[in-house]
Amino acid sequence: MASKYLIAVGHPDDEVLMCGGTIASQMKIKNDEIRVILTSDGNQDRHDVLPHVAHLLGFEFSIGPFPATNTHLTGELVSFFDQEIRDFQPDVIVTHSLSKYQSQDHNSVHRAVVISASRLVPTATILVGEPTFIDPEFNPVIFSDITHAIETKLQAAELYSSSLGRAYMAPKYLRDRAAYWGQLVKPGEDTLCEAFVLVRHYQGETVLADSQDIPM
Repeated sequence: MASKYLIAVGHPDDEVLMCGGTIASQMKIKNDEIRVILTSDGNQDRHDVLPHVAHLLGFEFSIGPFPATNTHLTGELVSFFDQEIRDFQPDVIVTHSLSKYQSQDHNSVHRAVVISASRLVPTATILVGEPTFIDPEFNPVIFSDITHAIETKLQAAELYSSSLGRAYMAPKYLRDRAAYWGQLVKPGEDTLCEAFVLVRHYQGETVLADSQDIPM
């Protein structure tokens, strides 16, 4: 059965770095409905690249009016996600981790999404993805196998890297991170994974912090 995924991020390229392989896998294998919500166009012409990435990975998107690198947790930000979540009614929400190593925009998005989701979709699963920069406090329990989607993720990242040129967009870096998580799941094999921390999972009448039966 197809699920509805809402990916809530700060800027174009965050969706690829955090879960581009998972988006591609879910669309190809399960034909899930995926919507990416961004608070900012990210400047640096990333908004021009985003439609091409969306077509490649297979998602719809909308962009908010908030300033890149200066988004704070405000009532306006929560209201923005309220509207998006109310309209879409997701089964699964994926957003940024809280991390002292990453953008304040990302941390603000995380806090606003959790506040909104707790009120509007109390049974939705909430996952948070790996921070852009390595964080030793990031301890994932959910691993999405992207072995067969890695090339699509790298193609999407390349679309952004042509305008950004950042080291963490490099194919080798992205493949090495996926291989690292894959070794935790299947040691000695060539599995590639994206990693997530489980914030909330609802099963029956109980909210569980458990990785079983997650639609991924």
